[in-house]
Amino acid sequence: MHTELSHTPGILYAIAYWLSAMLYCRFLPERVKGMKRRLIAAFFFVLLCGFMTLTDHPPVYLFFLFISIEIGMIYLLMYLLCDMPPGKTVYYCARAFMLGELATSLGWLLYFYSVTRLGARASLPFMCALMAAVYAVVFGVIYILEKRQEKDAQLLELGGRDIAGALVIAASTYLVSNISFAVANTPFSMRYSNEIFIMRTLTDFGGVVILILYHNLLVEVSARTEAELEQQLLQMQYSNYQISQESIDLINQKYHDLKHQIAALRFELNDEEKYGYLTQMEDEIRQYEAENKTGNKVLDTILTAKSLVCQNQRISMNVVADGTLLAFMSTMDLSALFGNALDNAIRGAASVADENERLIRVVVCEQMGFVLVKIENRYAGEVRFDGKDLITTKNNKDYHGYGVKSIRKTVEKYDGTVTIRTQDGWFLLSILFPT
Repeated sequence: MHTELSHTPGILYAIAYWLSAMLYCRFLPERVKGMKRRLIAAFFFVLLCGFMTLTDHPPVYLFFLFISIEIGMIYLLMYLLCDMPPGKTVYYCARAFMLGELATSLGWLLYFYSVTRLGARASLPFMCALMAAVYAVVFGVIYILEKRQEKDAQLLELGGRDIAGALVIAASTYLVSNISFAVANTPFSMRYSNEIFIMRTLTDFGGVVILILYHNLLVEVSARTEAELEQQLLQMQYSNYQISQESIDLINQKYHDLKHQIAALRFELNDEEKYGYLTQMEDEIRQYEAENKTGNKVLDTILTAKSLVCQNQRISMNVVADGTLLAFMSTMDLSALFGNALDNAIRGAASVADENERLIRVVVCEQMGFVLVKIENRYAGEVRFDGKDLITTKNNKDYHGYGVKSIRKTVEKYDGTVTIRTQDGWFLLSILFPT
């Protein structure tokens, strides 16, 4: 019995690896859903359990080969279930592997101690019950920790050095914790099973704690970076609004002067053709003056500025808006909201090859006790969603998706809700504010 206790069954590791991978997949964007997701998860559970049972207690020269294959299975499981890049999958795979190591080593240490020191009977039911309890506690604690920062972790952007750091932590932790199993007669090797299990468990615990702290640091840095970028976007949109306001005021002044000049010239001209031409010009000026008069000067400025952009790109923008309904919003928030939304709409509409189909619709109205803002545009190509936010197709990755995130934060500031969807070649952005 002592010989059996000196070796942790491989199937316990397989179960822990699978549970750990599934725990982290719970907080990551889904690549597949429903029955397909369950079938993939079940397949890898059987695969891991079968492989680690068949290769249990391997010779030293195959030890690291088999471990590499097992890690590859964990990676493939997480990659197939989670919609994230390969590098980010490596990062979470390292975390899942070390968490599985800790859960199994702690459970087996307690089982070993119970049998050898407390006089408990070494039996399969007792082992299963104890391991299940340890798994529940370890994975439950990690679930609570991950749940508390789920929202911030979704924003996590990982670079090559971030991923390499997690790999170094996991690899060094695993090497130290298992050196007595793989290699004998080193300064770090131990002779007795209880010493080996204690050393392994403490090292795994330290590795998992370091990975958690490392992850928290990365999340904090990523959240701070995003906040800074969002503030830059807000300031940029506000600056654009100020520039647009100055430009439009100048244009209005020039149009006002030109209107009076045309009126003066009309009385000096007898030529019928020139008279008609001047009348047409005056009608166009009246049309310009009538455009984008919503009752909100900030919104008027933004809509007029974006209308000029639309004209340059052969985009038709139709506006039906009661700007007085948005009087509760600050100038900066209003400029950021409509600036980002219309920039996205213009970019989408401009991607349509047929100029007759380059359409944008803007609606601001009151509906069932809410202020409704709808900005809809035609688009070409593919729009992908990462959870609730869209994945940009822009080449400039520095502002990857931050326009939509800025919109959401601005709306949430006023207790509003944002809905984004696509339908029949239309990109539909709907915002509801409580009145």
